[in-house]
Amino acid sequence: MKSVFFFVLAGLIFLFSCTSNWKWEHVDIAPLLHDHNSKIWLVDKLTDGGKRNYPLRKIEKMVLVFYSTGRYAFYPVINLGEECLEKGRYEVKSDSKQLLMITEGRVERTFDVVFKNERIVLKGLPKGSKTQQMELIPFPEF
Repeated sequence: MKSVFFFVLAGLIFLFSCTSNWKWEHVDIAPLLHDHNSKIWLVDKLTDGGKRNYPLRKIEKMVLVFYSTGRYAFYPVINLGEECLEKGRYEVKSDSKQLLMITEGRVERTFDVVFKNERIVLKGLPKGSKTQQMELIPFPEF
């Protein structure tokens, strides 16, 4: 008798908790990029206009560093910490899951952000006929 009462009570609680006017909390995706400090991501795959454009050896790949200050930098792995190839600032639009990257030369690129397991896929929104896509993985141990 007690077990029947328990299951009925649990069912009612489940039913009312699912049908209440619960509002979802806004989730900020920016900390996933910079980890509240700075985070180094290895550009594992890069396609430019649908054409594969990435080296197979890790030492020849690029890294993308996101800082919690809203800045970013691209480095070749072999020159990490020295002169970067590109730097600028970024803005994350968590509602639409988009990333806006603005270089110091004022070139803007917008990406849709897709999370897959431990990867982040940045799908470039088309400007003209070219789209760029980057697959980022956390910087591995070599």
